[in-house]
Amino acid sequence: MGETLFGHSHWSLGYGLGFGAYHYNNNLNITTNPNTQLSEFTFLTPDTAYQQNRQIFQYIEVPLELRYRTTSNKKGRYLRIYPHVKFGFNVRSYTVFVNEKYSTAHFNIQQTNWYRVSAGVRLGYWIFNLYANYELTPMYKEVIVGNTDLSQFRTLNVGLSLSF
Repeated sequence: MGETLFGHSHWSLGYGLGFGAYHYNNNLNITTNPNTQLSEFTFLTPDTAYQQNRQIFQYIEVPLELRYRTTSNKKGRYLRIYPHVKFGFNVRSYTVFVNEKYSTAHFNIQQTNWYRVSAGVRLGYWIFNLYANYELTPMYKEVIVGNTDLSQFRTLNVGLSLSF
C-alpha cells in the first residue's frame, strides 16, 4: 500500500492494489447444469458437515483508507484508527464439494456479482490491529433457494492482524 500524508498532521490517505481470496464453508451446494451451463443452487441435508462444501471467491481489490495515528510514545508506538473502503473485481469464483466417495469442483459461478464493495475499520496499537469488514454488495445476484433469497447474503469479517 502507498500513503499520502496530509501536511504535518496525524492524517493520511492509504491506497493500494491487492488480491483477496474468500473461502466460505456452508451448506449451499452449487452445481453446473450440463445443458444450460448455468449454476444451480440447493441446500445440503442437515447431516452434511460444512467443511465438505466450500465456495471460493477471488478478487483484485483496490483499498482506500483514511488513516489517523496518534503521536508516538518514547518506544515509537502509537494508536491507529483506519476506516476503509475496498472495491473488488471478481476474477474467479468456484465451488468445491468433497465427501468420502468423490469430490467435485464447479467453476465460474454464473449468478455471482462481478464486483464487490466493502467498508470497515482497523483499530490498533503498535503492531496489533483489530479489524472488521462488512460487505456492502451482495455475494449473489437474484437467486432464490426454497424460501431463502441469496441476494441478501453479505459477509462480516472480524479478526486480528499484524502490521510490520
